[in-house]
Amino acid sequence: MNNSKLARITKRLAVVFGLALLVISMYLSFDGFDGEVSGSNTGYTGIGMVIGFVFAVVVTLIQFIFTNDYKKLNPTLVVIGVLSYVYSIYTNKLGAHNLLQMNDAMAWITAAFADVVAEPMIAWGLGESLVGDLLGNLWNVVGGEDDKPNHSGSHKNDKQTRRNTYVKSNYVAKHKPAHMQSNVRRENPQVPSWAREMKEEE
Repeated sequence: MNNSKLARITKRLAVVFGLALLVISMYLSFDGFDGEVSGSNTGYTGIGMVIGFVFAVVVTLIQFIFTNDYKKLNPTLVVIGVLSYVYSIYTNKLGAHNLLQMNDAMAWITAAFADVVAEPMIAWGLGESLVGDLLGNLWNVVGGEDDKPNHSGSHKNDKQTRRNTYVKSNYVAKHKPAHMQSNVRRENPQVPSWAREMKEEE
């Protein structure tokens, strides 16, 4: 098996098991939605189960958005992206306590692993691992991003700048082009004086 086949198989497995880990994380988050660490969530009503499931899906979607290119995120997406990881890891921890009867340390590790690993695995398998990064975006949140573009009409300003670079020339040609000179009436060559005298005698 050559490297190209191995790479294709590895990428497919990364997508498949990344999705599997994503489902596990969503279920742990759904289970910990009620904030309880004991029992089997028998207190969930029908609408409560729907709300918990929708929250798990939406939070996961926000995490995918947050791990995109940081320069394309506005401040609202940055804030809710960070909050989505806090919410998901905490509810995963509660779900790990409830379903797997883990101690605190193991529950936190499992919660963080299930919540953080799935997105980069799927992105790498799809060839999009360099588009964005969770740790890189968190670093930008803490340290700031100087190169982040201004979303208020930056493209319009760029177009105006490019338009202003083309300044109209004030150059005026001193000679007419050749195609214009062809239409100018050409004067007859100078006639010798003896020829004019002969013409006048006639």
